Amino acid sequence: MAKVFTRSDSPYWFARFTNRYGVSYKQSTKVMDNGTKRAEQEALEVAINLESKERKLKDNALDFSDLLQAIDGLQASQKDMLAIALADHMPKSAQSVTLSITIEEVRKEWIEVMGNKKSDRWLTDERLYVNRFLKFIGSDKPIGSVTVKDINRYISEAENDGKAPWTIINYLKKVIQLFDYAFSVDYVTKNVCKFAKKPTAETTNEFVYIPDDVLDDVISTAKNTKDKIFWTFLRYTALNPKDVSFLKPDQIEKDDVGTGYHINGERAKNGRLQRIPIHPKLQAYLDNQHDDCFNLFPHPSARQRSNRRFQAGLKKHNVNSTLGKLRHTCLTNLLNTGMSLDEVSIIAGHIDTKMLKKVYILHTDQIKAAEGIRRLK
Repeated sequence: MAKVFTRSDSPYWFARFTNRYGVSYKQSTKVMDNGTKRAEQEALEVAINLESKERKLKDNALDFSDLLQAIDGLQASQKDMLAIALADHMPKSAQSVTLSITIEEVRKEWIEVMGNKKSDRWLTDERLYVNRFLKFIGSDKPIGSVTVKDINRYISEAENDGKAPWTIINYLKKVIQLFDYAFSVDYVTKNVCKFAKKPTAETTNEFVYIPDDVLDDVISTAKNTKDKIFWTFLRYTALNPKDVSFLKPDQIEKDDVGTGYHINGERAKNGRLQRIPIHPKLQAYLDNQHDDCFNLFPHPSARQRSNRRFQAGLKKHNVNSTLGKLRHTCLTNLLNTGMSLDEVSIIAGHIDTKMLKKVYILHTDQIKAAEGIRRLK
């Protein structure tokens, strides 16, 4: 019976199944180990299909759906070779479809067509969101080889990095438009983005404030030193997990005035400048374990495992939150100290103060309102 397992030297789930010769066989499912049940179930489905295909090969009973599954498992270059080989056997009406054009080539063509019709803001958003997608998927990947599974993995990575549902939906908007264009000119047979499992836009529990005493206990009792450093960075910088993972030593700069230090860099999300003073607890780690403070959990699956350990610590205090939401706690605490919205927006890397007013200030306002009510006679 087909099973799945993970390995410490790979970010993917692996399948264990019996091949056509009756021998136990292991093979990568190409499903990312992001720590979710959905990914494990997807990997198990791949494993079951692989074993089923082996049985059919033994019985010489492969059908067209099995062939499609086999093609889906090929590398991009192998798909190109297969497409070229099949082109001579395709009807003339179908040969007009370009099978090997890359995503980047389609994107350049799309921008050339749409550029004069769109605003500068649209073009800026296009560069931000499509570049992010290309970095994940590979700009030289043939657009016709992108699958629904690829889009689901892209969404899963954003979720694992603590991105809010509406943020992920914004990531997808320009990518969906790009595939709409590709579909309109027959580069693809369908827009795979529209068949992906979109994140829910429900935000009722999106932000959960984590009290200081809870964080003190969870961080101090962590068994993994890297977890302690990683969580302390998130607690006192308002950075996202991915930004902390790729923080570089040269971003730690000495203050122009005084003897302190700050983090100088840009948000991965929008390129907005961030200048973040370094908290004494974080400075202690930088002083004592400098090299260990960088390149923390660079792979999404490693960050997700750290996130699971963090969540387990929070559950002991009946708090349901994630590492990605430590950003909210940090910004809320800054507002509680009396810092202005403009000052906090610089640390947050926000373009303006709208998000602070809409979301982060709610907790602060509730505290102030409660204090005001208690003062009434």
